[in-house]
Amino acid sequence: MKEKIAQDLMLPVDVYPRISMYATIREAIAFMQFTEIVSNKRHSMPRALLVENKKNEVVGMLRRRDILKTFEPNLVPKSEELESKIFFSIQFDTDLLEISYKSFIRDIILKANKTVGEIMVPITHKVNWNDHIIKIIYELNHYQHTLIPVIKDDKVIGVLRTIEIMDEIADILNIKSI
Repeated sequence: MKEKIAQDLMLPVDVYPRISMYATIREAIAFMQFTEIVSNKRHSMPRALLVENKKNEVVGMLRRRDILKTFEPNLVPKSEELESKIFFSIQFDTDLLEISYKSFIRDIILKANKTVGEIMVPITHKVNWNDHIIKIIYELNHYQHTLIPVIKDDKVIGVLRTIEIMDEIADILNIKSI
C-alpha cells in the first residue's frame, strides 16, 4: 500500500465551502444550511466554512460551534470570569433563562448581523501538503480539530477532515462494509 500524504487525502480548497469575512453570521448560517460537501460518494453538511479576505485568501474558519457561542445568552457568566472571582463551584440555573426568551430572540436577530470576521477562528494550526498521515492524526487530535487546512507555498490548497482520515484508516484495515 502506497504511503499517502496530506495532498492525497485532502479536499481541494475549490470544492470546500468558503465565505467572505465580511459576510454576516445570518448569511453564514444560510450557506451552511444549504451547502453539501460530496466526498467519496458521501454527502454531508459542512461543520465549518473556510473564511476568505478581500484577496480571496483563506484566513480562518467559521465553525458551527463559533456561531453557537455568539448566540449564547449573556446572562450566564463565562467560566473563566467565574473562576477568577470565586473560590467555590456554582451551578447556574438554566431554567432562569426561560424568563427572558423574547429578549434572547431579539439578541439572536441583532447578533446575526455581526460579520463572520468578528467571530471566525484564525488559522493557527495547519499541515503541509507533503505531511504524512501520522502527523495529520496528531494535529487533529492534539488541537481537537475536526478540520485542518493543508498548506503549500504558504497558501491553503485544501482541507482535511476527520472523515477523510477515517476513510484512509478503513482502507488500511481493508474495511469495505459491515
